[in-house]
Amino acid sequence: MITNNGLRFLCSLPIVLLFLYFIPFVGVCLLLMRLFVYSHKRKTSFIIIALGIIMLIPSILESLLKMINFDMQSIPLLYDLV
Repeated sequence: MITNNGLRFLCSLPIVLLFLYFIPFVGVCLLLMRLFVYSHKRKTSFIIIALGIIMLIPSILESLLKMINFDMQSIPLLYDLV
């Protein structure tokens, strides 16, 4: 069990999801740390990783569409989604 309260705070679900949304790299690092720290809760860690990937889909989609020079404003629903 974790004895360090700071580490327990950083690995908490709300903190990890906030970092995934605002600073994705740090969020992924915290997810990996949570995966190793809470090894007895592996199923929960995999669910959080899936949620993190789902949260990053719009920004990944936007980056891919910018790389291929696709005009997102031509499809209003896609523009609103991203």
